[in-house]
Amino acid sequence: MYYHISRAELLTWHDGNIPDNEIYIKIGGDHGQGSMKYGFPLANVEKPNSSKKNVVFCLFEAMDTRNNMLTVTLPYKQQLDDLVLNKWQ
Repeated sequence: MYYHISRAELLTWHDGNIPDNEIYIKIGGDHGQGSMKYGFPLANVEKPNSSKKNVVFCLFEAMDTRNNMLTVTLPYKQQLDDLVLNKWQ
């Protein structure tokens, strides 16, 4: 069964700061407790930075040095570029 998140009232537009016909995805990383995590939450939800609303797509146990970040994220470069340019109707 197809479940439409907009109809389920799971989305928010943060008092009009996000257009009501767009969904924003944030991409970011965080280092903590010995590991580096990259993920993406939807920005159109309440508390988008909550760990329960963040999809982790990469995790590695190393420091967040420039070389480590490049090594890990370069394989995802095309997919991330595609996300930036995508518009869903």
